[in-house]
Amino acid sequence: DKGNLHANVVWFREELDKLQSDLDNDPSNVGIQEKEATAVVSFNEALLMEKKFLKQKVFLGQPGTTTDFIVNDLFPIKLNDNEALEMVRDISNQEVKSAMFSMGSDKSPGPNGFTTAFFKES
Repeated sequence: DKGNLHANVVWFREELDKLQSDLDNDPSNVGIQEKEATAVVSFNEALLMEKKFLKQKVFLGQPGTTTDFIVNDLFPIKLNDNEALEMVRDISNQEVKSAMFSMGSDKSPGPNGFTTAFFKES
């Protein structure tokens, strides 16, 4: 139901908060993990719809005319086919290990709360 975009965002945020609270209390519950993942997607979609609506509403209220946006020179540096393929190639375990061990052990923790030192020692 698309309905009131702001109300949808509020409702999905409340549902997500509830599921995340439940997940904090029972972090190994796969059912709650799946519901939370679905709720995150739904919340982000509702948020995006509201954002698009508000941008359009603001744009429509602007006086004046619009002009075409020329994008030819927007990205002056372009990759050739080989360089582009190199960006999406498979990465070996050795490359991951090498990257991890090249980082200093005194770095701040990542989003999971662990530092590089933790991974180096395990």
